[in-house]
Amino acid sequence: MELLQLALKEHRFEANTLSLLQSLCSYLPAEIHQDCSDFVKTNVQEFVEKMIEYLGPDHICTVAHYCGATTAKLQHNIY
Repeated sequence: MELLQLALKEHRFEANTLSLLQSLCSYLPAEIHQDCSDFVKTNVQEFVEKMIEYLGPDHICTVAHYCGATTAKLQHNIY
């Protein structure tokens, strides 16, 4: 069950990151807004993976308030 919860939390983190980056695109001029949105959609998964790789799953999990200590340890073992 914890693995399922972890997968859902990871998906939520990716979805929240996508939403945040797309909202930032909306502040750009109209002529590049769509290019920005397309770029974000295409690259958000790799971006999230690199963030987790660079910062570490424990840090992401804690800062994003997605999991407690037990899940953070489990996530660290998965990656």
